[in-house]
Amino acid sequence: MRKLAPYFVVLLFAISTAVLFAQTQEKPKPQFKLAISEYHHELGPRFNRVSVIVRNISSEVFFEPGCSDMRDLFRVSVLYNGVSMDEKDAAARHRGEAEQAAFCTHELGLNPIKPGESFQVFLDLADRYDLSRPGTYEVTVSRETDPDHPEKSVTVKSNTLTVIVPEPREAAPQ
Repeated sequence: MRKLAPYFVVLLFAISTAVLFAQTQEKPKPQFKLAISEYHHELGPRFNRVSVIVRNISSEVFFEPGCSDMRDLFRVSVLYNGVSMDEKDAAARHRGEAEQAAFCTHELGLNPIKPGESFQVFLDLADRYDLSRPGTYEVTVSRETDPDHPEKSVTVKSNTLTVIVPEPREAAPQ
């Protein structure tokens, strides 16, 4: 009996390990990647928006809901001189986006994005954050692959965009 005891311990360990791994669900690989760049609005050279390119990197079509930029699918992180910034008024932004999404007249429904294809959205940062102070801003955008099922979702992060807002120049004496 003593000779069999180590075998029972090994067998018990093997069974418990197999059960543990069988219960762990592997999250799927993301179907898309995100890339951001600075976008200057036609009102001037001031930093106020980012362009987000969402590219399908899978071998299958995925479906993008219409007006996704207004449906709170994209999360923005802004660091100012290395410190995380809070939004000016997140509740007001959510209300405004909900109102805009209700009246969205373009890209209605689900839009198929084929493998290798991409689409672009613009996120207005000036409405969310005070970007007027001189200093270094680091912006990253992220998005969940399956926001309706967090247990299956993977967070996809963009590149980090660094923007330096210079000190204002003093007016030249006249």
